[in-house]
Amino acid sequence: QVSTITVVPVNDAPIVDLDGTSSASTNFATSFTEKGPAVPITDTNFATITDIDSTEISTCRAVILNAVDGTDEILAADTTGTGITATYVDTTNTLTLSGSPAQSITDYITVLRTVTYEHLNLENPSEEPRQVEFVCSDELGAVSNRPIATVNIISDNDPIRLDLNGPAAGETYSATFTEGNQPTRITSPQTSVTDVDPDSEVVECTAQITNIQDPLDEYLYADVSGSPGVAASYDVNTGTLVLRASSGEPLSSFEAALRTVRYSNEDDDPDSTLRIVAFQCEDQFAVASNTVNAEVTVIPVNDSPVIDLSGNSDPNDSSEAVTWTEQDGPILVHPDIVATDVDSTNFAGCDLRIEPLLDGPDETIAVVIPGGSSISSSYIAASGHLRLTGVDTIDNYIATLASVTYDNSELNPSLEDREVHVVCRDDSSDVDTNQSNEAISTITIVPFNDPPSVDLSGPAAIGLDFTTSYTEDGTPTAIAPDGEVTDIDSDTLSQCEVTIDNPIDGNNEILTANVGSSGLSSFYNPSTHTLTINGEQIKQVYSTVLQSVTYENTDDSPDLTDRTVLVHCFDSDGLSSPDSTTTIQMNANNDAPVLDLSRSEEHTSEL
Repeated sequence: QVSTITVVPVNDAPIVDLDGTSSASTNFATSFTEKGPAVPITDTNFATITDIDSTEISTCRAVILNAVDGTDEILAADTTGTGITATYVDTTNTLTLSGSPAQSITDYITVLRTVTYEHLNLENPSEEPRQVEFVCSDELGAVSNRPIATVNIISDNDPIRLDLNGPAAGETYSATFTEGNQPTRITSPQTSVTDVDPDSEVVECTAQITNIQDPLDEYLYADVSGSPGVAASYDVNTGTLVLRASSGEPLSSFEAALRTVRYSNEDDDPDSTLRIVAFQCEDQFAVASNTVNAEVTVIPVNDSPVIDLSGNSDPNDSSEAVTWTEQDGPILVHPDIVATDVDSTNFAGCDLRIEPLLDGPDETIAVVIPGGSSISSSYIAASGHLRLTGVDTIDNYIATLASVTYDNSELNPSLEDREVHVVCRDDSSDVDTNQSNEAISTITIVPFNDPPSVDLSGPAAIGLDFTTSYTEDGTPTAIAPDGEVTDIDSDTLSQCEVTIDNPIDGNNEILTANVGSSGLSSFYNPSTHTLTINGEQIKQVYSTVLQSVTYENTDDSPDLTDRTVLVHCFDSDGLSSPDSTTTIQMNANNDAPVLDLSRSEEHTSEL
C-alpha cells in the first residue's frame, strides 16, 4: 500500500543584515560628527539582504526611532541605476525604498549599502545615540527581521559668539566721539557673549584700534569692577585693550566687562577718519570667536559760521529792514550781508524762508548765482523756502545772498510784515556746529490800490464785454443782465458811469437804472448820453443796480448801426476801472403808413 504526502511550502521572510560580516549580529554602529558630512549607517561593502525562497523585494523602510532633533535629522539613499524609489518624510523621520513591480534583491542590497544619516543642526545637536530601525518585505509580503543601526553623535566645540549690538540688528556697533568730550561707549549695554556649548568659559577678550590715526593719544578703557576674575590692561602703542582671566571665567563676567568699553582721544586736533575697533574672545580650548567691530566716528570741534545781514559788525544785531511796495517789482532783501567762519573757507549751503507766508506761492524770493560758482538753488513755492546747495567759497555765497530779492504778485497782498530767515552751513561734517546763527530781514509791505473791474457778461461767461440787441418800438433791453463789479482790494464803490458812445439818434436814446432801495441815486444826462450811478455802497449792491440798467430808443426810424455802451466804475478812493463794453445790435420794426383825409382839398380831389 502506498501513502501520498503533500508538501506545502511556506514563504520565508527575508533577512536584513546591516553589518554583513560573519558576526552573529545583523546590527550596525557608526558615528556622526557635528557639522560633518552625512555618514553611511550600513556596511557599504557587506550589508546584505537574503531570502531563501524569493528573489525580489517589494519595500524596505528605515526609521529613526528617537529623532530627538526632529526635522533636522535626515536619512537618504542613492537609487541610481535601479528601479527603486527613495522617499523621506522628515515629520516621521522615515525613509521608504519601494519599486513597482517588486525589484530584485540585488538592487535593494545595492541601495541598502548607500543609506546615510545627516544632522542639519550645525551648532548643538543632541548627543543621544540615534537608533535607526530597518525592515524589508518580499513580493509576497513576508516581513523581515528589524536590525538597528546605532549612530553615535559626536559634538564639536563651537566658538564663542560676540554681538556688540545685542538684540538689535547686526553685530557692529556705531559710536561717536566728539573732541573734548568724555570717553564714549563703543559697545551696546546689551552686548552679548554666547556659546551654544554648555559649560563654556572665556579666558581672554581683546579690543584693538585697527587704524590708529593719532598715536599715543587714542585710548580704550574698560570697567572690570563688576567682572570677578577679569583684569584689564591697555597698550597705547598698539591700541590694544586686553581683558584676561587667569583661568576660565563664565561668559557673563566677560560680557559685563565688554559692555563698559569706551574710546577716548586726547589729541587737540584729532583726525576724523572712522576708527575701527576689532573685538575677539577665546574660550578655554583656545578656540577664537567671531571678530566684530565697533565703528567710532571722531568729530573735531567746529566753529559755527556767523551771518550779519546788516553788515554793521554789531555782534548783537544781525538783522536788516527793508520796504516792498505792491506793483513796484522785486527788492533786494539784504544787500549788505556779511558772512564769516573762523575755521572754514567754504559754505556747503544756505536755507532762506519767508515767514509768515501769507500770500502762498505769489510770494517769492530769488537769487542770482555768480558765474563759475558751484552753488545751485531751488525754490519751494508752497513753503516759501529757498535752498542754496554746493560747496563753494564764502565770498561766492556772500555775493549770492546779497542778490536775494523779494516779490509778491498777489493783487491784494496781506499787509503784515514778512521776515526772511537766513541760515547757512559750513563744509564741516559736525551737524551740531556747522550751522550759523539765524539772521532775519524784516520786510514792510506797502499796498497799491487796484482798480475795480466791470464784467458785463457775468462770472459764468468768458470775457468782460457783452452783446445784446434792441428792436425798434420794443421794450428797453438790459445792457448787463448778469453784470458784476469786483475790486480785489476794496469792499465799496463810489460811482459807476454808463455812456452811449455813439448816440446816432440823439436824445431819442435813453439809459435808465432801477436803484430801488439800494441807497444809490442815478441821473441820466441826455447831452452826454451818460447815466451816472452815485453813492458809497458795497460792490454787490452796485452789481445789482448795474444789472437793472436798460437801453431804449424812441426814434420812429432809428439808425440800425450797432450801439456801443461803455461802463466803468470808481472805488472809494476814486480809482476808475477800465471801460467794459456792451454792444447793442439794432433791429428795425416796419412802421405802418398814416392816412390823413383832413389835410387839404388838393389831396382830397386826388383821392
